[in-house]
Amino acid sequence: TSIAISTDDHIYVVDGYGADYIHHFDANGNYIKSFGGKKAPYNFKTCHKIIFDTRYTPERLTCADRENHRLVQMDYDGKILAIQKPELRRPSSLAIFREHIAIAELAGRVAILDKAGKLVATLGANDNPKQYSTPKVPPKDWRADLVTSPHGITYDAKGNILVTEWNKWGRVLFFKKTK
Repeated sequence: TSIAISTDDHIYVVDGYGADYIHHFDANGNYIKSFGGKKAPYNFKTCHKIIFDTRYTPERLTCADRENHRLVQMDYDGKILAIQKPELRRPSSLAIFREHIAIAELAGRVAILDKAGKLVATLGANDNPKQYSTPKVPPKDWRADLVTSPHGITYDAKGNILVTEWNKWGRVLFFKKTK
């Protein structure tokens, strides 16, 4: 479900719809090891997306553990460093900009966390359970200020946020940076 590249060009691949393992390869693609999974200490339930969080030194491999509604931060070897669970709504994808991480939440919201894991803002929050976590909300029911099923997220160079949604028609939303 995701690939992340460390600053030393090592490759990490997650099979979030499978066994929830993260597979580590060196810069030449040689297999090093696998870690994670559904059992302790990880207890992943759809380790959906991974990213290297460069807000920390050294950077941390961060997993959007979707069905556990949390982020799990690990070192290069998979040792758990922190678990952040600030009332997330099925985190699906992650993006970093300066001191914040943006999280596409499949259950109809974008969350912004600070480095300490505190929820500092939300965008596009949709509180209608019939309109989130589904690919079936038709374009006629879309609103520019509400998301339905955010599945991908990124920042542009100015700090604006772009969100892609899981739906039958394809949808990209743009949230302009205000501060």
